[in-house]
Amino acid sequence: MTDVYNRREHYWQQAQEQADRTCASGYDAASRFLYQLFEAYQFKEDETAFEQRFKRFVVANNSRKALLNRLRDLL
Repeated sequence: MTDVYNRREHYWQQAQEQADRTCASGYDAASRFLYQLFEAYQFKEDETAFEQRFKRFVVANNSRKALLNRLRDLL
């Protein structure tokens, strides 16, 4: 978890790149990155920072309902 947290910018970027593929496998990969980020931020007790960044991700991907469905546990 520490490694994911330390590389969080890379993980956010990867999540967006996968979402931009606009296909099921890309959405699956993006959601895996985001769930890993969520766990890492929890581990570091930095949930507020995750929530702020996650909200920006959701706004940027608001038209991708299939992706957002995969993330509903984080919403």
